[in-house]
Order: sequence, then structure tokens, then C-alpha cells
Amino acid sequence: MKAFRDGAGRGDAEAVDPPSASGLEGYDRSEDPAAALRLLSRRELETFDLVVNGRTTKEISTVLGISRHTADHYRRRVYEKLGVQGVVGIVRYAARAGWFRCGLEAPSRRDATHRAV
Repeated sequence: MKAFRDGAGRGDAEAVDPPSASGLEGYDRSEDPAAALRLLSRRELETFDLVVNGRTTKEISTVLGISRHTADHYRRRVYEKLGVQGVVGIVRYAARAGWFRCGLEAPSRRDATHRAV
């Protein structure tokens, strides 16, 4: 199947091979999970962030101002591009990519050794 793209502003179109299903053939996602995130489109990255933060497809569609069908499409593309399945998979991927900043501090040495009994 061929896709068509407008010529460089000339109004003509040329047939091109469609991009790969994932856009990541031969790319080892486990080497640098954050690098694969840079390959997501702006909308896919927004969707990724919303899914990771627990939003449903309905909520994603509302936040982004798109239909549920389109939100579901973006969600599936993100899963496909990152090679994950489901919310748990995408959250684990986000953690490996350093997406979270918890703000938790390790207990001080004094807290660890002087516990109230």
C-alpha cells in the first residue's frame, strides 16, 4: 500500500512507502528507553504522559479535545512504538525512562538508627 505526500509546495503528489508500523525496526528499546520517547509525535507524547498518569481514554479525549476513537488510536500507537502492552507496561517503561521524579528523600542516618520504640 502506498501513501501520497504533497511535493515540496508544488501541488503535485508523489507515492511513497508508508512508514513502518512501529518506526523502530532494529531499535533495541531496552538500551535507552528515553531515546524511544523522542521518536513519539507530540500527540503521542501527550497521550503517553496522560496514560502514565492514570487517565482513561475518555479523559484523554477530553483533555486533548479529540474523539475517543482518536485518543484510542494514539494510545495504541504509543504501545506499539514502545513495544509495551497495557497500562502496567507503559508505566514500567516510563519508570525505566526516568519519567517520574518522586521527590522522596532517603531517610537520614539518624532517622534510620534512632527509631522510636
